[in-house]
Amino acid sequence: MPVVGTVHTGDAMSQPSFHEILVHVAPSVSRQNDAGFEQALALAGAHDARLSAMIYEPEALAPVTWSGIEIPLPASLPPTDTRPIEIAAAALAEKAARAGVSFEAITDRSYAYGVGESFADVARVRDIAVLTLPTMREVGRRFIVEAALFHSGRPVILVPRRAEPVAFQRVLIAWDASRASVRALNDAMPILARARSVTIASVNDDKLFRPGQSALELTRHLAHAGVTATFKDVKRQRRNVAAALVDTAHDEGASLIVMGAYAHSRLRDLVFGSATREILKGASDIPVLMSM
Repeated sequence: MPVVGTVHTGDAMSQPSFHEILVHVAPSVSRQNDAGFEQALALAGAHDARLSAMIYEPEALAPVTWSGIEIPLPASLPPTDTRPIEIAAAALAEKAARAGVSFEAITDRSYAYGVGESFADVARVRDIAVLTLPTMREVGRRFIVEAALFHSGRPVILVPRRAEPVAFQRVLIAWDASRASVRALNDAMPILARARSVTIASVNDDKLFRPGQSALELTRHLAHAGVTATFKDVKRQRRNVAAALVDTAHDEGASLIVMGAYAHSRLRDLVFGSATREILKGASDIPVLMSM
């Protein structure tokens, strides 16, 4: 196993940083240790960034009739009782104050948009979004994740529900030389610049890279930015790509996976790439930064 290199951080003032971070919190979980909020709070503290929390309930379902069948979908109607939102905003503001993090609670949203579009609209004017990974039954949360990933134009960190907040000191980059993986790499630079070790992993079973696309060339590119990384060739061995990447992340002791997200439209529905689909289904027990 190759020894993972260290990052030359250089002058801290010259490091790329996140300046504004966005997170969604449902009022019903605001007094609990919501994994996405706790991780966003830690990230904001590390980057001296402002944390914005959009507070609204995404799981209020209303029936929508389609082809004569009633289908429950997240409602976009304003709440009749705003007190849970106000209580949540105060609780989160108190947590942020204790952590010394600049905080903004966003309690209003456009009800002309769906639950996902409302979040994506705000995410477009923030540097990065952090979201707790939903369960398959949480339809509204899934809409938020999908809208943030595929419509905001910003990177998203997906945090497993029971994950504890961590400093992203050891990072695994999933590299296949695609546009999405390039985007994820560049979106993650503020994290890579502060990490202690970076590993570039390529699942290369039957795929050859053209000159300039290989992970070894990528290590040279990162070195010019002050990031020392090592390359690891990963074999699937009957695993799907997501499982191979997660296993490799554990082998390397990584606390974050950086990877591209893939989807295309089929009859107006999003059809995810296999690795993206597995991550959204909860294949990773550590946070994943995804970009499209």
